[in-house]
Amino acid sequence: LRAEGGDRILTNATLETFAGVGGAVSSIRAKLMKVEYVYLPDLNRAWPDALPPLKCPLALREGLTQPIWLSVDVPASTPAGNYQSTLRLDFTDGMSRTIPVRLRVRGFKLPERPSMRTAIGNEAWEFVLQQHGIKEGTPEAAQLKRNYYRFFIERRISPYLLPCDLFDPEAAQWLDDPRVTSFVIPYSE
Repeated sequence: LRAEGGDRILTNATLETFAGVGGAVSSIRAKLMKVEYVYLPDLNRAWPDALPPLKCPLALREGLTQPIWLSVDVPASTPAGNYQSTLRLDFTDGMSRTIPVRLRVRGFKLPERPSMRTAIGNEAWEFVLQQHGIKEGTPEAAQLKRNYYRFFIERRISPYLLPCDLFDPEAAQWLDDPRVTSFVIPYSE
């Protein structure tokens, strides 16, 4: 999004449900997210990184581009074909824009178990919780860890550490998930 002729405020952004041929409603899910920037002092520049959910109102400064990200989840049972939706953007000055969104679903599905084993470090929980303003040991911290872990395995990336103790009954749901290809077994010397 880029405001021209003065600052603007995006008051609402909605995406219609994706529809297939003949208007048949699909089970395709989509989310709109705001591209956030992290300042990198060594490079003296901001770098696009985080993708929090898009929340309105959103201030748009004249001449600056504010990207939004559309994340689409296509269930494996979705028939191949072309799907369409409409993104509607409303602004405080009464202006609205509609943008057609088209999606082509191919006639194959990704395997549930990844063919490439992965492992990514996720042991910086103290830092993550601090950035969210959440204290370790609280129910909110436990839920945040689950959310991060789920985010990774939905993208076929296995974090080193489960979001719970390995011997906790909750661990079974993660260990039995075919998308989890590796994890660290904690031990004490």
